[in-house]
Amino acid sequence: MTYRGTPGSWPLSVFMLFFFEIVQMMVEETNRYYHQYLDALDGGQSSLPDMTVQEMGLFLAVTLQMGHDQRDTLSDYWF
Repeated sequence: MTYRGTPGSWPLSVFMLFFFEIVQMMVEETNRYYHQYLDALDGGQSSLPDMTVQEMGLFLAVTLQMGHDQRDTLSDYWF
């Protein structure tokens, strides 16, 4: 099935109109928590980059898809 609407009315576009700020806040808070966690450790800094909005979008997409797709183990969804 193909969607015949204009690009601005695609379901993802409409979703992002309402939830972009929430996803952006989730990214900011995830990164803040991660840095607080690192500060509490003895080692301190990490070379891992901060999470991006695109990465959070992918995480949410896979998490939503998990409810529609039955796999044998949890790791089957991620690898």
